[in-house]
Amino acid sequence: ISRNNRWNSPKFLIGESYGTFRSAVLGNLLQQRYTMHLNGIDLISSVLDLSTITFAPGDDRPYIYYLPSYAAVAWYHKALKNRPADLMPFLEEARHYAQGEYAATLFKGSKASAAEKAAAAKKLSSLTGLAEDYLLRANLRVTLGQFNAELLRSRGLTSGRIDARFTAYT
Repeated sequence: ISRNNRWNSPKFLIGESYGTFRSAVLGNLLQQRYTMHLNGIDLISSVLDLSTITFAPGDDRPYIYYLPSYAAVAWYHKALKNRPADLMPFLEEARHYAQGEYAATLFKGSKASAAEKAAAAKKLSSLTGLAEDYLLRANLRVTLGQFNAELLRSRGLTSGRIDARFTAYT
C-alpha cells in the first residue's frame, strides 16, 4: 500500500466459509497493529456461530435450522411423495413448520408424547422425503450426514455435503 501509494484507496476483505473468521481477525489486526482501516469486509457463506451447524447433543437448533434446506434438497431430487409444483411456497411451509411446531416438539425432549412424535414424523416425512419410521428411530433429529445418506438410499445414491444437488454412488 505504501509502495504503490494506495493509502487513500478503498480497501475491502472478502472471506468465504472459514475465511470469514480469518477476515474478521485480519481486519482487526490491520486496524490495531498497522492503523489500516478497511472500507468493509464481505462475508460469504459465513458461519459465525459454529454451534448452529454441529448437531451437538442437547442442542436442537441445528435440526430446526437445517429443515428448510432438507426440504429444498428433497424437492430438487423429486424424493417427495406429493411433490408440490412450486418450490417457494413449499420452502415457506418448511420454514414455518421448523420454527413453530417442529421446534416446540423438539424442545419438549422426552416429554413429547408418542402422538406428538408420530405427528411430527409424518410432517417431517412430507417435507424431507425420509420415511416416518426412520425419523422416529432418529428421535426426529437427523444430522446432515444422515440426511444425505438416507434421502436417496433407495436409488443407491447419496447427496453431496457441500452442494446437495450433486450425487454419488453409495
